[in-house]
Amino acid sequence: MYDGYVAAKQQVDGCRESEEAIDALPYPSAFTGDVKDAAEKLIGSCRISAQGKRMAGETALEIYDGEVKPSKVTEFKERTEGAQSGLMLCVAMAMQLGQKTGVDLKELAKVTD
Repeated sequence: MYDGYVAAKQQVDGCRESEEAIDALPYPSAFTGDVKDAAEKLIGSCRISAQGKRMAGETALEIYDGEVKPSKVTEFKERTEGAQSGLMLCVAMAMQLGQKTGVDLKELAKVTD
């Protein structure tokens, strides 16, 4: 139980830091029009994903603190699924922005391996 609580607390703290870091992300001033819109949407999507994961962690903390009603467990499941979907959207939007800016996605994949 204690290890699970510590992991959930680390998730909450890490995601809170991620939200702040995402908010501070700059994008090149050369981005205009559709590219600027895509960059703004990407940043917003990634922030929402981090926020969803933080909220799932907060719900996990409540469960570890003894709040084990079925509704709380369902809330945790829904928040976790939402965060996973948000992360996939964030990645897809990053790829879309990369395409709009001319990034070779195959080369980018090599960098991230």
